[in-house]
Parts: sequence; structure tokens; C-alpha cells
Amino acid sequence: RMVYQTAQAVNIPIIGMGGIATPEDAIEMILAGASAVSVGTANFYNPNATIEIIDGIEAYMKKNGFESVKDMVGIEICKENIRKTVNGKNTGACMANAIIKT
Repeated sequence: RMVYQTAQAVNIPIIGMGGIATPEDAIEMILAGASAVSVGTANFYNPNATIEIIDGIEAYMKKNGFESVKDMVGIEICKENIRKTVNGKNTGACMANAIIKT
């Protein structure tokens, strides 16, 4: 939630940190607006955690047609902007990307 809210409030890269132990955790942070993620404690109980997360992100990208992690950053924000458009609000530049990727 904090990555999502921060990504809407600032125009700088955000690093998602805390609780990232699976590819799904990392993907959720990226879709919420994180430009990068940090894997910490998970490496202590699973030394392969970072590699598994990278592999999982790559599989997600292939499955969903993303060429770059950069293309995934903030897609959830774009989806929210599309919903706002339905309510008559201006969505900004990411609307076209969200339509293509959703």
C-alpha cells in the first residue's frame, strides 16, 4: 500500500522494501509503482530467494507480454487512473500503457 501511495505522490524512482520473499511479492511491489525491489531477510532462510524471485519476475513478464520490468512499473496506478476516467477525471500519460497491458 505504501509503495502505491508514494508512487502517486512523487515523481522519483521508488525501491520496494520489506517482506519480499517470493516472486509474487516483488511483482506486487513493481505493479504498485516500485522501480526496483530489495530482497533482504528472505536470503537468510532461502539462499536461492533472489534467484527464484528474478526467475519468477521473468516468467511473469513472458506470460504477460512485458519486454522490460520498466513496462510493469506502476501498472496498478494506471488501472486506477482508468477507473478515474470512468468517473470523468483526467488520467494522464499512463492510460495508453495500462490499456495495452491489462
